[in-house]
Amino acid sequence: MKTVVALFLLCAVQLAAQDLESCPMHKEHMKDASQHQADVEKHGDEAMGFPHDKTTHHFRLYSDGGAIEVTANDSQDSQNVQAIRSHLTHIVTMFSNGDFSIPMFVHDQVPPGVPVMKEKRAEISYSFEELPAGGRVRIKTTNPDALKAIHDFLRFQIEDHHTGDTSDIGSSYHTHAAVDKSGVSDEQRSQYLNGEGMGLAKAAELNHYPGPRHVLDIADKLGLSPDQLAATRALFDDVHTKTQALGKQLLAHEDELDALFRQQHADVDKVRQLTAEIANLQGQLRALHLTAHVRERALLSAEQVTKYDALRTYVPGERPAPLHHQ
Repeated sequence: MKTVVALFLLCAVQLAAQDLESCPMHKEHMKDASQHQADVEKHGDEAMGFPHDKTTHHFRLYSDGGAIEVTANDSQDSQNVQAIRSHLTHIVTMFSNGDFSIPMFVHDQVPPGVPVMKEKRAEISYSFEELPAGGRVRIKTTNPDALKAIHDFLRFQIEDHHTGDTSDIGSSYHTHAAVDKSGVSDEQRSQYLNGEGMGLAKAAELNHYPGPRHVLDIADKLGLSPDQLAATRALFDDVHTKTQALGKQLLAHEDELDALFRQQHADVDKVRQLTAEIANLQGQLRALHLTAHVRERALLSAEQVTKYDALRTYVPGERPAPLHHQ
């Protein structure tokens, strides 16, 4: 009896499948879905400036927001890596201003979550983070309504781009402390690649040696002259370029060190060599950041240094002592 029932059910499923395949409405639906996917890919290529078949999208949901990640399939594809970073930097500016015209164009509709993300834009922060083969837009909020909208928006992206990413909410990005190729966290890797200060020049900052990046941020309030502004920009660009290069070298050594242990090839001499090289690069990085502060102070007047100290926001207990003008 069970065998007969099983055969009956199998036949019923096969007939249903055959009916579905022969159904004109099913065929039309599949045709529409295929056309929509083609349109999304076409519009995406036009709006983003890089081809979908040479890049990979990922959409992450976190307890404090989420992230949009795009990387080139070939890490040596410098043209598309740069195009990705340029696009994502542009996206940060647009989304921060409540402008979601690009995803609306790509998907030919207003994606779920967008109306609330526009309304709550003052409650949402967007930032760009560089990845080895592309970049990431990090989205964060503490507003419950904005958080739900962000998750709705990212889930829609996962579905419409067919990325295969989970729609579940993971832990906070920083709590998760995701590790990339080596024991260096994603956050640290991004800081090295972006040439960020990472607190390496705190000894200068807290002792009346202003940093060029912060000076540029408050240039108007400091009353910089055109010459001072140009010199500060040149100093920042010079240091930024050099620290990025050193950061890439340091990460390469960190990845090599990790690979030694992961592949069971570690030996005392090689470990000592790599850690010495990493320490040397860390020393060079710190020296670059500290000397940038020394060079910046030489560009400013004593009054501007005092004003800089007053304008900067410091952690309690770390505010500089009064500057004694010489």
